[in-house]
Amino acid sequence: EALPAPEQAKQAWREYLELDSSSKWAEEARQHLQALESKKTEDRSAAELEHDFLVAVREKNEEKAWQLLSRNRELIREKYLPQRLAMSFLEASGDERKDFLVALEYAGELEKTRIGDPFASEIAQFYVNLPENKINLLKQAQQAVRDSYKLSLENKFGDALNKSIISFDLFLQVGDIWESKLTEYFISYCLINTERVNEGIIRLEKIIGFSQNQNYRWLEVTSLYWLAGAFLKVGQHTKAKRFYEKALLSAEKIEDSYAIQRNLLVLANLSSFVGQKRQALNYLHGVLERMSNSKTSLRQKYRNFSDAHQVLTLAKLYNAAKSIALESMQSADEYKQDEMFIVLSRNNAGIAHFLTGNFNMARDLLSEGQKKAETILDKGSREKMLAYCFLNFGYLERKAGNYEKSEQFYKEALKLYKTMQMPFYEYEAQKGKLLTYLALGRNIELDEQIPVTLKLIENYRKEILEEQEKISFFDNEESIYDIAADYEYGRGRYEQAYNYTEISNSRSLLDWLQKGAKFLGKKQKLKVLLEENATPITLTEIRERMPEQVQILQFSVLENKVLIWLVSKDKFIVVPASVRSNELREKVENYVDLLKRNDEVAQENAQRIARELYDLLISPIFNYLDPAKKICLIPSKVLFYLPFAALISPEEKPFLAEFDFFYAPSANVFLICTENAQRKANLVNEALLSIGNPAFDDQFLDKLADLPEAENEAREIKVFYNNNNRKIFVGKEATKTAFMNSLKDAHIIHFAGHYVVVHDTPLSSYLVLAQNGEEIEDSILANSELVDEKLPQAKLVILSACQTGVEHYYNGEGLIGLSRTFLAAGAPLVVASQWSVETEATAKLMKRFHFFRKQEKMSTTAALRSAQLEMLNEPNGRFRTPYYWAAFAAFGGYASF
Repeated sequence: EALPAPEQAKQAWREYLELDSSSKWAEEARQHLQALESKKTEDRSAAELEHDFLVAVREKNEEKAWQLLSRNRELIREKYLPQRLAMSFLEASGDERKDFLVALEYAGELEKTRIGDPFASEIAQFYVNLPENKINLLKQAQQAVRDSYKLSLENKFGDALNKSIISFDLFLQVGDIWESKLTEYFISYCLINTERVNEGIIRLEKIIGFSQNQNYRWLEVTSLYWLAGAFLKVGQHTKAKRFYEKALLSAEKIEDSYAIQRNLLVLANLSSFVGQKRQALNYLHGVLERMSNSKTSLRQKYRNFSDAHQVLTLAKLYNAAKSIALESMQSADEYKQDEMFIVLSRNNAGIAHFLTGNFNMARDLLSEGQKKAETILDKGSREKMLAYCFLNFGYLERKAGNYEKSEQFYKEALKLYKTMQMPFYEYEAQKGKLLTYLALGRNIELDEQIPVTLKLIENYRKEILEEQEKISFFDNEESIYDIAADYEYGRGRYEQAYNYTEISNSRSLLDWLQKGAKFLGKKQKLKVLLEENATPITLTEIRERMPEQVQILQFSVLENKVLIWLVSKDKFIVVPASVRSNELREKVENYVDLLKRNDEVAQENAQRIARELYDLLISPIFNYLDPAKKICLIPSKVLFYLPFAALISPEEKPFLAEFDFFYAPSANVFLICTENAQRKANLVNEALLSIGNPAFDDQFLDKLADLPEAENEAREIKVFYNNNNRKIFVGKEATKTAFMNSLKDAHIIHFAGHYVVVHDTPLSSYLVLAQNGEEIEDSILANSELVDEKLPQAKLVILSACQTGVEHYYNGEGLIGLSRTFLAAGAPLVVASQWSVETEATAKLMKRFHFFRKQEKMSTTAALRSAQLEMLNEPNGRFRTPYYWAAFAAFGGYASF
């Protein structure tokens, strides 16, 4: 730390490479180290860029001229060359004026031919035909523009706004509509930075509409960026992200390196905030790669490094974050023109030092940042920076165990944030205060703080419309609900504890079921939008709406215990099981892994763990369970992977033999599916759609096995259904077209074939169907294609394939898989699998399931249970072990059919 900032950065990257020499980030580290060792950061002034452009025009070096034009569009630093040339034209005289005019025309022609944007060309034509009597007014307008830019760089946005309004009026007075639009854009920028966000949005929307009509592509890109920023400032996360994505796409089309970097950067931060770390790192990689391939200003380099630090920190890549933070500090010091950069860089470097083990240096850097913040003249900027310093000091002291100091810093931060439109930072401060009170055991303050913090989470969640982002955001913040539930449980307020548990469960699926969803898909960008939010009902109403025949057995996996809830019309009981969440996760994952190995030693070890898990999860509540009632089993976190059917009681009975049960992701979802089932209970003449072993093209899917047993399964179950009311498609007949055309009219949908899980992109996971076209897409049915489907007739979907029940889980949302998609489409009950299943055993299980359900007139859950028990109890049977039968379960609601 005694070294100057550049040397610190070099040393940090060297240390990073000692820890990581092979990943993608190691390559980034090498590039950074090479850049730091080879030369000082280059940051050319607007005057130098203009000079180089004039030389390129005189030499008719089109490629160099285009590079200078396309890579330098930073308006606030006068690096948008068409405007800079116009300013210089007005200040010059004689032949020099002619040179600037020729260069301006050349810039306009380049933009027109290279990217189809006539904006600069039309500015040039205006100046070519400029009457002498308008020059003085234009000079005044351009001087006001320069003053506005300078004031903004000094964070004096109110004064900058006044200057921009003067220049806007002058441009209109002389008929320069093009530069009036540039100035109106800057007025919007100043409005947003003076908390007049809605006024800024209205102006920007008008500019974007005007730009689109005139095909002014660069003006559209830069206005889209700030429109997105305005929506982000007021917490409208998804709307902001949509405009950033649109701005990025447009920036790539016009080869605007500056705009590409800053849009990628914000998208990295937005993805990071909602917990999509892989996507965030991919965006960030794009920023750093683009930065190394083009000359980037010090101002933009600082921003890149500053935001990269945030993303890397949230991804827990602390050593890389420290190296980037030190480069950020170096860039801020070299730039010198923005005091806020110096403040922010010290905060970033302080947090980075703390996370890599140097508390004293961290505190010194934060103190240095605070002292600098106190000297900022502009009141709004000063308070914003001080609030950020207090927020980071609060985090630092809390992590160091200095809770009284931490509390005071969070309070100071909140005093300032409450006067600003910065919902994310206000939430971070409230959350920090909650965690501080928890550590101090301050129950009176916690009673007030928990609802405040959760309300902020709920408010922010409402502004995230993209389903996957809602899920990831809740996955990130679900621990706050856990804290709230644990706190209320410890205070003996069990009903409130349950309500906190329930409202954090499967909220996106609840939104989907109650309010509907909209699918937006284009190649790899698959999105489900949930534009309205459902309100979960509380325990009292859940109990009122529950069927008499059902009891809910629900689990809440907390940090150091599991709360086991029993809910029915006449009972509400909670008992704890003492186990740390990481120990439980390890035990469940080990158990499932042993089950799937299917060898004698593995099965013996699996049975031992099955007894331990029964003792932990079932025994504490066993005496309260009613064996005459069905169980709606609602897991939590890793328990979604657990096949409860195979757990073994002290009496050596599997849980399956003791109770008839099914799964649901939450009590609210269970009730909606139950009510859906009740509406469909009277559809007695059931229409069957059965798909078996589709004949896929092994040219595309050569790793998948042929499934003749699945074909037999699909054919043989038809005997249980009316001849005139069944459709059976097997082999080549089992096409995507046949399946989709028959889906809406079917009451019972049975699929026996392959389901392929695409990790990290659940919407892309797909059913394999028979080839009926030239493209692979013609033979696969992805989850995304079922989003817009509505199944008004479907009573039951049976997915006799691998991992169709739970392919993944999120802490808050719970199960993710094809079963969830069919529930959202309107099927009240889905039978699906929790792991890769064996085809012959599955075919046998499914045939017996349909027999019990149709011939013996059992309900779905009873029929599945009977088929599984039959396999379990078969003397000397090949398929007795849980590997063969325990993967399948029913998901959804209670159904009599």
